[in-house]
Amino acid sequence: MDQVTFVKNFALCKEVGIAGKFIYDGMRDLNIIRNYVDTDNIFGFLYKISVGIERLQKIAYILLKNPTEEEFANIEKEIITHSHTGLQDKINSLTKVKLNKHQISFLHLLTRFYNSSRYDRFNLSTSLYNEQDLLIEYIQERLNIEIEIHSFFVPHIDNNVKKFLGKVIIGLTGLLYDIISKEARKIGIYTHELNSDSKSLKVFLASDGKNSLQEQIIDEQIAFKEFLIFLMNTKETSGIFNFIKEIPPLDIDIAMIQEYLSEIIKAEIPQQLIDEIEYLYEDVDIKERLNMLECVGNPYFYISEDDDFEEFEPFD
Repeated sequence: MDQVTFVKNFALCKEVGIAGKFIYDGMRDLNIIRNYVDTDNIFGFLYKISVGIERLQKIAYILLKNPTEEEFANIEKEIITHSHTGLQDKINSLTKVKLNKHQISFLHLLTRFYNSSRYDRFNLSTSLYNEQDLLIEYIQERLNIEIEIHSFFVPHIDNNVKKFLGKVIIGLTGLLYDIISKEARKIGIYTHELNSDSKSLKVFLASDGKNSLQEQIIDEQIAFKEFLIFLMNTKETSGIFNFIKEIPPLDIDIAMIQEYLSEIIKAEIPQQLIDEIEYLYEDVDIKERLNMLECVGNPYFYISEDDDFEEFEPFD
């Protein structure tokens, strides 16, 4: 296998997985955002989506050009850019794909963010909320709504906005992944293959047929809630289930259930819960308890229903 085929088949395949991870993590950040002044998560959302889509664009362009080893040096120079709109123009010149107005405008947003906002706060002429302004401008323009930030009232980013953003993103990522898949098959390589149960698989395959990438996140939350309800109410038994039930519960403040769950279903562990558990650990045998907890969720730990918990030997 020559070097250029190795790059297109193996190296770019890994890049597809990395791009999918960035996009998935960006959608997680979007899901966490509560309002329009949540600058940390707005930045995380735009940054990760920017990186993920840019990498997909570069993979798609390389496969569309299908360069020889002699031509690859020129391709390397061409893709030294952070212009999502410029990369898309290159892709569009080689395909018949057409982006809608929302997608084109979103690429402009990403280009502006990535080239001017990423390090804006390191400059003397800084703007504290540039990414916030860019996102609000985009949402107001595309959804034809007015978003006003007041000192005493900050509007939430509601689920309709998140679904809209997820729809724009799934349209772009689906289009780019489709190009990658078609061109890889045409060349006879496997750049489009994804690791099973990876974040990239959730973005490119599990979300196929969904109207918005936000639906994938919602499906995960539903699955978690159903699993929680199952654990609380099932009459079924198993070794590990019985083992967990034998661990004495801590006296966690039951009034905080909703508050804690609201964060946990977003894959965020509340610091308040961590602090509460550290406080409660003052009255328990920490070493023994942590050894038991080490077994929970450990795929290498097996216990049958007939095992005696009294003879449980903790891990070293």
